[in-house]
Amino acid sequence: MTEREFNQRLEGLIDHLSSLAKKFTPNPDDAKDLIQETLLKALRHREKFTRDENLGGWLYYIMKNTFINQYRKKTREGTYLDLSENLFQLNTTDPHTFRNPESEMVYRDIIRHSARVESILLVPLKMYFMGFKYHEIADKLGVPVGTIKNRIFHARRQMKAIIQE
Repeated sequence: MTEREFNQRLEGLIDHLSSLAKKFTPNPDDAKDLIQETLLKALRHREKFTRDENLGGWLYYIMKNTFINQYRKKTREGTYLDLSENLFQLNTTDPHTFRNPESEMVYRDIIRHSARVESILLVPLKMYFMGFKYHEIADKLGVPVGTIKNRIFHARRQMKAIIQE
């Protein structure tokens, strides 16, 4: 397939890419960026596309992987966009930590009640809340991943029952 044919087929799929991008993100600017990045990658890797392949499907996978990679990058960076004048919100407390009195009381309450949860269930739950992934917990404890998921589920259920007493 010549470069011109490829470009013409790409142009014919831009509306399709627009509707796909809107499914990934409701923000119109992010959708446009996603389309642009997808087209750029398709043009950059044109030689990997064969005439027998479905171009729409190929572009979908490029878009999906681009979206996933961008999402992962944003969550890893943990950036905070402050749109306020003078950036006054940058010095506020983090609502996702135990740095305020109310959250600290809830945290202490959970710790106090956790002593009543079976230790076989509590150990994976604590490791999970410390940031370990299911497979990491399974490796450390020497049990299957399904068992870890089950134990965490039952530990949460026990904690909920204890706190609601």
